[in-house]
Amino acid sequence: MENIKAKFETGEIYSCNSVCDQNCRWFFRVEKRTAKTIVVTELNRDLTINTHHQNDSGRKRIYLYEGTEHVRPLGQYSMAPILGADDLVSQSYIEDADRVVRALKEKVASEYGKLSDRIEIISIS
Repeated sequence: MENIKAKFETGEIYSCNSVCDQNCRWFFRVEKRTAKTIVVTELNRDLTINTHHQNDSGRKRIYLYEGTEHVRPLGQYSMAPILGADDLVSQSYIEDADRVVRALKEKVASEYGKLSDRIEIISIS
């Protein structure tokens, strides 16, 4: 039996980089785990749930490499990213989680709310 140094924990957020482009980064939250599998949800850069139609969230098989748990969150192919249990996202990143993107989303939501109110006033008149 191999000594396990790092295990995936439920509720934690992990990240992995593209093999081809180190600026391309994926984020995944572990939703559930068993002894042999984890269920992950793919997240956007601002740590909101990725709703893209090609989102590959779901159950992933765990394997051990050098005492650390790993999964292939986007499938198994030649240049597939590998997510390791030692790739935990820092608490400071989670707290900051791309402030610019969050600020823009809040501004868009605010403006949409204002437009919705105007449309209701016009349609009532």
